[in-house]
Amino acid sequence: MARTVRWCSEILLLVGAFVCCRGGAEALTLEQALVLALKHDAAHQAEGFAAQAEHAEGLANIAAYGPRLSAQASALASRDRLDYDEAGQNDATDNFGESEWRLSFNQPLFDAERFAIARRGAVGLEIARLLGGKADEDLVLRLREQFYTALAAKARLSTAESEHQALQRLTAEAEEKLTTGAGVVTDRDLAESRALAAAAQAIAARIDYENAAKVLAETIGQDYSSNASDAPEEPCPNCPLPHPGENFDHWREQALRLNSALALARLRYQEARQALRERQGRFLPALSLFSDYSRRDSDGGLPGYGDQRQEFDIGLRLSVDFLAGGGDAAQVLAAARRRDEARARLDQAERGLLRALSSLWDSLRDSKALVEAREKAVGASERALASTRMAYDEGIKTQTELLDAQREYFQAIGHFRVARYDYLTLYARFDQTVGGFKPTLPQPPPVTPTHTNIEH
Repeated sequence: MARTVRWCSEILLLVGAFVCCRGGAEALTLEQALVLALKHDAAHQAEGFAAQAEHAEGLANIAAYGPRLSAQASALASRDRLDYDEAGQNDATDNFGESEWRLSFNQPLFDAERFAIARRGAVGLEIARLLGGKADEDLVLRLREQFYTALAAKARLSTAESEHQALQRLTAEAEEKLTTGAGVVTDRDLAESRALAAAAQAIAARIDYENAAKVLAETIGQDYSSNASDAPEEPCPNCPLPHPGENFDHWREQALRLNSALALARLRYQEARQALRERQGRFLPALSLFSDYSRRDSDGGLPGYGDQRQEFDIGLRLSVDFLAGGGDAAQVLAAARRRDEARARLDQAERGLLRALSSLWDSLRDSKALVEAREKAVGASERALASTRMAYDEGIKTQTELLDAQREYFQAIGHFRVARYDYLTLYARFDQTVGGFKPTLPQPPPVTPTHTNIEH
């Protein structure tokens, strides 16, 4: 009976180890990982730079319709020649130096091409804003996927190690019974073979965990070390799982309005339409207000020409290009095809969004049911293991039956933890798909964080 009580106590300790995160190590939280990833992730930084470049290009395109003021200066070597028609007059020639500077102002009044460029620039500002937000969303989603993948691998490793330790204890008990003459060699050999198989499984689980942890460490910009003390920790292991409810139509409408990828496809289509109008605007006349002021200073010249000349012009200029080697017509055709491409990609993005949303909705429902079933299986297998152990101690059950019950118990624990992390990963994807995932990323501290490693 004492042995039975001891075994039940060990089972309770194992359950507590899986319900709570393992102590004795400084855990890496999701918030800490976000701070590090925001500071070190190269992909996020590249996307941020791309958004800033898109914003600058949009401002430049908007400025295309604004006024233009320019100044020019030149130094000339001039030659004047005067030929007289009347007889008796001698022709005159003079070589001299001359300087000129000019100030010009131009403001488009009606220019379809520049107006389309400015409209395209306004769309570009919206694209830049959306790209910046989408970069944050993608980073947080990618980090959450990697974080939960590492947690699932950690759970498999912890389960495998706990099962190996339990089998080692059974092997020691079988050896002790064999020594006292109360056991048989078959029981010891069977327990030992199960223990060795569990040891191999633990090694494989550690390899999987280290690979997952290295991926996470790369994202947060830290070095992985198998001797470090930190390990990823689930923020709230005992909290109920989030659930989107039962109103699918609500999430469908919200996804069509707020999904970042679909919104970006819409803006790309608008941008392609403005690019087509820009190319077509080249065939229309352009009206602009202009003003020019110029001044020339000479150090010589023929009499009567003057050493200084000034000119001032102001007026309206109407211009139109009739032929540019056929390149304009080809560019209009190319822009029209780009617009059609953007329209097709928008339709593809909308259909893909609805398909992904429906798939995630069904997967969340099935995954939540799976988590609940796995949780019930843990409780049932725990009770079955306790009763099997008690019957084994009383000589009713064989050691093979005890080993089978123990294996089912550890499998149930491992399957439950992995199913939980799979569900959390699915929900993170669903949250981003419906546009409800607008993260407020923590700002990195002004001082570089202390070195952090990911390790089991």
